[in-house]
Parts: sequence; C-alpha cells; structure tokens
Amino acid sequence: MADRTICFLAGPLSDPGLLRSVTGERLRLEPARLDGFGTAGPDEESGGPVCLRRADGSVGGVLAELTGDAAQRLATYVALFGAELRKVRVGEEAALAPLNEEAPLRSHDAAAWAQRLGPSAPLAAEEALAALAAGVPADVVKGRYAKLMVRAQARANARNDTPPATTRRAREEGDLVIEGWRQPYANFFAVEEYDIDHIRFDGTRSGRLERAVFVSGDAVTVLPYDPVRDRVLLVEQIRLGPLGRGDPNPWTLEPIAGRLDGGETPETTARREAEEEAGLALTELIPCGRYYPSPGAKSEFVYSYIGLADLPDGAGGLGGAAEEAEDIRAHVLSFDSLMSLIASGEAQTGPLIISALRLAALRPSLRS
Repeated sequence: MADRTICFLAGPLSDPGLLRSVTGERLRLEPARLDGFGTAGPDEESGGPVCLRRADGSVGGVLAELTGDAAQRLATYVALFGAELRKVRVGEEAALAPLNEEAPLRSHDAAAWAQRLGPSAPLAAEEALAALAAGVPADVVKGRYAKLMVRAQARANARNDTPPATTRRAREEGDLVIEGWRQPYANFFAVEEYDIDHIRFDGTRSGRLERAVFVSGDAVTVLPYDPVRDRVLLVEQIRLGPLGRGDPNPWTLEPIAGRLDGGETPETTARREAEEEAGLALTELIPCGRYYPSPGAKSEFVYSYIGLADLPDGAGGLGGAAEEAEDIRAHVLSFDSLMSLIASGEAQTGPLIISALRLAALRPSLRS
C-alpha cells in the first residue's frame, strides 16, 4: 500500500476508540458522507458492522489518513468480516473503504453502539490482531471472535470499575513492568504467560518472573430465593473442574450462573441465565458479592446475586440451553436444607456458599 492512504470509515469503525485499536494510531478524523452505500456486516455480537456495500441513499462516516502499516492493520481486521479495502469516491476525494457486497445491510445507531460495545470492541480487536500477528489462522480467529468479545468485556469491566486502595497497595507508575507476553492457547478460555518485574514491599525489585494465568470472561451467579415459602433453587450439572482435579463425582450443586457476553451488564446476564437454566422470571436482584474466586491463577471475576422469585411446587426440573449442550437439573429446597448441604460438604462451590451466607444474614428482613 502507499505510504499514506485516505480511508472512508463508517459504523463502528468511525469510532475513535475502535479505530485506534485497529490501526495502532491516533488519527485525525474528518466528517464525511459516501453516496450510494450503506453499513453492512455481522451482527453486534461480533463487534458490529465494519464494512459497506452499495445501497440507495448515503452513509455518514469519517475520512482518515493512514500510514502504510496502519492501513495494512485495517485491511487485516476487516478481512475477518469478509471485507476488503476498495476504491471509492467521497465527493472529490479518492479513498479506500472496507466493502463486502455479500454482507447484509444493517442500520447503525452510533450512540447505542458506543454505550454497549464501545468499551469492549477495541479490546477484542487488539486480541484478534495480536493472534493474527502470532500466526493464528484468520478463520480460527474469526470463529472465536464472540469469545474474544467475552474476554474483552471482562477487561473493560476491570478498567472501568476499580475499587479503592485504602489498605492494599495503591499502584504507581513503574510498580509493575510487563516485559513479555504470550498466549499459547486461546479458545473458549485462554492461557496467557507474562514476564513481569514488580516492586516488593521492602522497596526492592522482584527481578524477572515468569507467570501464567487462566483467562476467562466475567461471570454472574444468582441464587433464586422465595421469601414467602422460604425456598431456594439450585442447579446441578456436570463440571470439568472437579473432573480435572480427579473428583470421582463431577456433578455439582450451584447457583444459576453464566458468562457476561460482550456489551452485557451483570444484571442482564443474571436475568437471562435464570430464564435459560430454570425458566424463572426474577422480581428483584440483591447484590451479595463481587470477587476473584482464585486470583493466584485465574482472571475470572464473579458478580453474585440473590434473585427474588416465585418457587412453587414443581418449579424444579430439567433445563438448559440446547444450543450450548447444557444438561441442567433444578432442585427446589428449603433454606434449612441448603444450609445442611453446605454443612455436610455436598454443596462445595464457592459462589453458592457465599450467596447462602449472605442470604442467611438477609433472610429475616426479606421474610418480613
């Protein structure tokens, strides 16, 4: 490509945050309009429409001047969505634009996209381009893009919702230096390896340390509770964590749980999972903890809730999302039975224990 390339970009690619992640540059953007085209591409679960196709009318966007390297990164990114940079004319200006004549036309609400996916889509683009640069085939990266959005949403949550540091160390510039990063495995989850050097509590430096972390999206758990009948609902399913540990019985009792999709809030996930796993409509969500269950090895962050619900006789049964091969059995139990399961050790998942203890504290007020 030429040393400098003028590009016309519309839809999410006109968003400065996403465009910076894709091109690696902070660009000066000029408003522009392209006649005879419309926004097109995948649905928003994959990050939103990123290409154009011919259509009646015109589409608003921006003109940006890119270096050769930035234009190549842009071309690599849009190719994941079946587009290629092709010549167009924006008024009197010749430019390149990402076109895909086969993609469905989609309207684009810039404000709604920015609120829902603006924080996470740039992070997913960065991981996708890093994977491509590491030699991962494009079709593999494209196939896992929804999973990249899940991990990106977790990273966006971490950046935008950091609690105070009143007792723990308040990180300052230079306290932690990342000297190397690798991702030897990525699919539904990922494994990342870091070479780090950090400040020690005595003021000395740690020196180069090699560490690994199991990376996943943020998760939500919800323990349904009926305060009138004093009942809870637990779900049972087979879990690979106990199996990998060597547990002879990998079926576990848990609250309802699920991963936050890209652009999804914890509350939305809680209500969606309650419907998918147990057919429940929750009347109220009561927060009962936000935490890293195993910060020494895993990035997972959990938002736990108690969900008020109607749990009559017969509220249990079989459920789960067929497209995700879920096989779930729901149990409706008295509160006392729940606490007995915890006391005996049969209920041994952390989110269930945390939620049950919080419910025990709130139960008198909820029942009254």
